[in-house]
Amino acid sequence: MTNPDPTSAARRAADRRPRMTAGLAFLGVSALVLIQVTNFGRADLWIGEGGIVETLSFGLWAISALVCLMAAVRAKRARLAWLLGGLVVAILCARELDIQKAFFDWNAGKPANYLDSEIPFGERALVFAVFVAPALCVLGGFALVMARRFLAAWRAGEIWPRDFVIWLALIVPITLLDKFHKYAGGLGVAESHFWIATTLEECLELSLALYVLLVILRAWRRDVLGRTP
Repeated sequence: MTNPDPTSAARRAADRRPRMTAGLAFLGVSALVLIQVTNFGRADLWIGEGGIVETLSFGLWAISALVCLMAAVRAKRARLAWLLGGLVVAILCARELDIQKAFFDWNAGKPANYLDSEIPFGERALVFAVFVAPALCVLGGFALVMARRFLAAWRAGEIWPRDFVIWLALIVPITLLDKFHKYAGGLGVAESHFWIATTLEECLELSLALYVLLVILRAWRRDVLGRTP
């Protein structure tokens, strides 16, 4: 009978820590917000635009972007991946601030608006050229750079590709909760209860931002410090 490798056990425990921490954060923050809003009101303070939860999410995305861009300078390997990853996270950070709505009276993050003839063509072209096209180039470049590394790491049983899949999967419930007001009527949910879906959406976004940051910090230890995460 072979003895279990304590190093492997410790590594597996460390691999699970980011997702467990993010899951506990989601449960804890959701419970806190639900209790606060139910008992004391002020949903806008907690889950409104610029509220506590959204501000925390922005802070975590900003830290993640900064860590990635610093790693692009200091990393001993994968500098391009770190740079593009940092730009991707910066895009997510900008989205958290709703920067796509900041400069015009229409939502630059909504694809259908670029086909809307009521919006001046020059305005649509400017936004697409300055914001949308560079963002698409960054996302496409990141996907190309990471594709080979992703497949090799997945076959080798590394944990971070699984984290990527979980992140993508989390986008589904976040999107459904964000659009809850559009189909809630058909489910018989009263408008007075919409804030619960907003709470879950904002807390899921917060836990996703925390999850990403924790995985990035582990990768920092590996690529910048040369240590086993």
